[in-house]
Amino acid sequence: MGEMPHIQSPNGTLRRLNGTRQSSEARFENAPPMPHAQPGGVQILPADPSWPDQARAVVAELQAVIPAALGRFEHIGSTAVPGLCAKPVLDLLWGLPALDAASASVDALRALGFAYRPAYETEVPDRRYFVRPEDPGLRVHLHGVVVGGTLWREHLAFRDALRRQAALAQAYGELKQALAQRHAQDKAAYTTAKAPFIRRVLGCCGA
Repeated sequence: MGEMPHIQSPNGTLRRLNGTRQSSEARFENAPPMPHAQPGGVQILPADPSWPDQARAVVAELQAVIPAALGRFEHIGSTAVPGLCAKPVLDLLWGLPALDAASASVDALRALGFAYRPAYETEVPDRRYFVRPEDPGLRVHLHGVVVGGTLWREHLAFRDALRRQAALAQAYGELKQALAQRHAQDKAAYTTAKAPFIRRVLGCCGA
């Protein structure tokens, strides 16, 4: 992948992306291999300009059944970064006033095809996780977190850093493609191998 790029922090300071950062207690890189993941190993698709529109359509569905007082939605992950390759998954961040607030919407989400996955709360206790299968569109992962909490800040900081800096997004895309080949049948290894890059970006952002 060559020399790691510099990253521009929100205050404009340029820093080389070569440091380390201790793991966050909230575990930003919180996508362990899951039994509902796509069969056939790690799949990376070329960037699709329709992904943001698809995410907005799903957000509109969610907003139709979830009161505004129970949170806000943000498109995150690689499909939220223009020009970046990604797995065939739309990741949406659901900002909650408190984690317990998610329980009031479980039935409404089920009606939209989302399954609640509480088993992963042992791995990521500060998240309420919902999944909708890929039919009729892309698979959707809905991450319920507290607005302003660590996971909320880190997800948005990482996304925004990639959006601001094309070289950084390119480096991440090249890393993802290389890791997808190296760990083609091992989603856990693929996810673990991405984590240092994510932590370094967050460290440079001060998230």
